Amino acid sequence: MSTPTGAVNRRGPFRPGERVQITDERGRITTITLAEGGEYHSHRGFLKHDDLIGAPKARS
Repeated sequence: MSTPTGAVNRRGPFRPGERVQITDERGRITTITLAEGGEYHSHRGFLKHDDLIGAPKARS
C-alpha cells in the first residue's frame, strides 16, 4: 500500500510553516505563512498567528 499524499497529509491542526489563505469582507484572498509569534496586519486590525497554530482546520 502506498503512502497517502495531497490533502490527506494536511489534515489536523494548523502548524508553523504552513501556508493559509485569509479572505476579507470583499472576498480578497491573502496567503500567509504561519510563524510562531507572527502577526498579519491590515487596515482592519491584526491576526496573531499563534491564535491559528494548533487550531483545527475548518472543513467545507
